Parts: sequence; C-alpha cells; structure tokens
Amino acid sequence: MTSTTGFYTFVRKNLVTWRNKKQDVMSRSSAKAEYRVMTHTTCEIVWIKNLLMELDFRQPGLMLIHCGNQSAIYITQNHVFH
Repeated sequence: MTSTTGFYTFVRKNLVTWRNKKQDVMSRSSAKAEYRVMTHTTCEIVWIKNLLMELDFRQPGLMLIHCGNQSAIYITQNHVFH
C-alpha cells in the first residue's frame, strides 16, 4: 500500500509551490518515505533559491525544512547515511 505525501514552500509568508501526490514507490518504513519527501523538498528549495537569485531577490537567512518524523530527521542529520 502506498501513501500520500506532500509538501509546500513559502518565501517569507507567501505560498510559492506545493505538491501532494500518491507515492509511486512503496517504502518499508515511514522514515524512508519521509526522507524521500525531504529529498524532493530540498531539490525544490534549491530550484526556488536559484530562481530568486536570478530575479535579483535575496532571501535573507536560511530556507528551513520542517519534518515531524524523528527517524527521518536523524537520517538527514547523520552524515554516515550520505
């Protein structure tokens, strides 16, 4: 059984992009599924940041990713997994 995942991105307080879709790959754990979504979200953030730089719009500070799955957060913070 596949799950539905989604993410949205904001620039300052403005909604810029969002995605909600049924996963095409079945994961054995929710941590792996959440990690996969965080990877896609990171790619989206890099794309948005580059677009904003081309438009000469400087985003002050970091662009943050929020995730509620503690196991997925641990995987992203542990450099052994990369």
